[in-house]
This record gives sequence, C-alpha cells and structure tokens, in this order.
Amino acid sequence: MAYKPDGFPSVAPYVFVEKVAPFLEFLQAMFGATVIDALSADDGEIHHAAVWIDDTVVMMGPMPQPPQSHLHVYVPDVDIVFSNGLQAGGSVFEPPTDQPYGDRRGAVVDPSGAVTFWVATRG
Repeated sequence: MAYKPDGFPSVAPYVFVEKVAPFLEFLQAMFGATVIDALSADDGEIHHAAVWIDDTVVMMGPMPQPPQSHLHVYVPDVDIVFSNGLQAGGSVFEPPTDQPYGDRRGAVVDPSGAVTFWVATRG
C-alpha cells in the first residue's frame, strides 16, 4: 500500500490564495504548470488543487485574506519566466539581477498578491 501518490515528493509547499482558479491560470502562464487535480466545492469554487512545476508539486487552497507566501523556483531561463509572470498579470517585486553567489534571480508577485515567486537560474 502506497503512503503517497505515485511520483509525489514527501514534502510539497501548500499555499493559500483568495481564489484558486485564477491562481492556477497564473501558474500555467508563468511556469507552464500542469494541473494534477482541482477539486470543486458545491458552490463550484475550487477548494483544493495541485500542480506540477517541473519536478515539484505545489498544492493550494482558498482562504479569505491569505497570508503572504514566498516560493523559490529554479527555472531554465529566469528572464523568460519572469516576463511570462508579468504578462500573466503579476507585478515586479525584484527585477532579475545577477547575484554574487552565481544565480540570476528576480521576483514576481502573483496578481492576487498572495504569493511572491523568486525565480532563478544558476549562471
């Protein structure tokens, strides 16, 4: 008997956002995320969802006035992913810059303001 779904990591971030559906759309536009599941409540609103971003599962659910979350994501090209995030309605928290430790890193806040994505590429 498996203790977790096939392919899932033992630890996955779980973020809270005000509305899950637009957040899913943002993740798909910024990262090319693949939706694993999206479970709706009786009112039709998604009350739990999970996506793959590369090799990582990110889970989410709704919460009025969600706390601010931060996620760090390594990507093949930080400038492209950063631009994708802005085109998908995100806002600049920190523009991509070369860091002294070898990463090029920037940060985009999702349109709801709930999650800041720190995206980086190792130089």
